[in-house]
Amino acid sequence: MARSKQICLIAGGPPGPRRVLRKRRRTARYGIYYGKHTDPNGDVYEGQWRDGKRHGQGKETYPDGVFYDGEWRDGERHGQGKSRFPDGAVYDGEWRDGECHGQGKYTGDGDVYEGQWRDGKLHGQGKLTSLSGKVVYEGEWRDGKLHGQGKLTSLSGEVVYEGEFQDGKRRGQGKQTYANGAFYEGEWKDDKCHGNGKQAYPDGAFYEGEFQDGKRHGQGKERYTDGITLEGRWRHGELQPSYPDPPADFKCPISKELMDDPVVTDGGGTYERECIEEWLSTRNTDPETNAELESRRLVPNRALLRVISAWKQKHENIVL
Repeated sequence: MARSKQICLIAGGPPGPRRVLRKRRRTARYGIYYGKHTDPNGDVYEGQWRDGKRHGQGKETYPDGVFYDGEWRDGERHGQGKSRFPDGAVYDGEWRDGECHGQGKYTGDGDVYEGQWRDGKLHGQGKLTSLSGKVVYEGEWRDGKLHGQGKLTSLSGEVVYEGEFQDGKRRGQGKQTYANGAFYEGEWKDDKCHGNGKQAYPDGAFYEGEFQDGKRHGQGKERYTDGITLEGRWRHGELQPSYPDPPADFKCPISKELMDDPVVTDGGGTYERECIEEWLSTRNTDPETNAELESRRLVPNRALLRVISAWKQKHENIVL
């Protein structure tokens, strides 16, 4: 949906630098008066004025074909008005202090947006039909991005997402369905299945459990139409062998799960590499000692890995 951001930038206000008005003869000493002014560069304004500023109803045209026709207040586009931009795009709707603001319709380059605006950006309830992005979105916007509750549909109608958005991406609770009957319903993060969710497939298979970055990750159960069920711990989309409860030293202090790639810190603590690196992405301290710690100082705990691997071979058992 990168197009929506571009739309906001295009429709943000009048093109080009602000023109300096020259003195003109008034037809009335006080209040609103009518007049026409032409700049040396070819810009033309014809309409109402007040105190030397465009004020009331008027039309401004530029040599490149750009124009604004509508209401003005104190020299700014303000009220109802229609504008065409250099690329041929058109905005027709409400303005405030020179910006698209309120209810309005934007049409340009195969995109049509109709809905609410704030300070030159898509904001509030609105519908975007994007031929370039091949999608239709109807729902809430914030500062030019999909944000809040909404429905995103491919122009073919084969894929439909309905749920929460944040900063232009699917995030929160939502359901995505496909024309072949497949669907995912659950938590999302950055346009990917992330958290707890349910996933159904065209062949009737069904998975319910945890996801991370679009893949099964964590505890989950998959059922097939022939009655077979796979249940256990998944890692990056793959079902892991199941084991009896391992010794405490084999578990990562952060995830409380059996370690596959143990690393040791200079403070003596041992962690699963993926867990401690994720921890250090937002902090710079050891989880147990609170001492300063950097990821480059992590050292593979090969001795413990050999012991864990031997224990796995002895107890490995995938449950069907």
